[in-house]
Amino acid sequence: MKLKQSILLSLTALLCMPLLAQQQSSDSAEDEGEVIVIADLRLAEVRQFIEEVEEELYSAFNEYNDDDDFDVRCRKETPTGSNIPRRICEPVFLQKSRASNVNDSFLGADVLLSEENIRAKNAPQLRELSEKMQEAAAANPNIAELANILRQLQARQAQLQ
Repeated sequence: MKLKQSILLSLTALLCMPLLAQQQSSDSAEDEGEVIVIADLRLAEVRQFIEEVEEELYSAFNEYNDDDDFDVRCRKETPTGSNIPRRICEPVFLQKSRASNVNDSFLGADVLLSEENIRAKNAPQLRELSEKMQEAAAANPNIAELANILRQLQARQAQLQ
């Protein structure tokens, strides 16, 4: 919890005052939190922070949200033909829709829907999820702050790739 608060405070300070980065002794860094400059992070560090911020953001959103189908859950999945697992975060209703699609296919449905078609089929729920997330961010400053930090980290990740 202390690390999580330290990261959140540090990233928030960075977003408010980008030129704040300065050298601190390890003793004062533990007491005050270490300032993390997103622009200085390497790709592996960015990925680690993204995962931590996503966990915090989705946990806060899921707690705020009263409909369990709109909760966002993350998991590791290894794509077919790869040995490298990917982290996927998505709402429960989308996971259920994908599972239902596979079950229908096993039970004799003519066509197994593509990922694109599953998302198209769930477009109204995805729009509603977006509205719920915006509502949560407006009602809870912590969620808004985490979402902002996540956007900054994702921008840095795109820059590095």
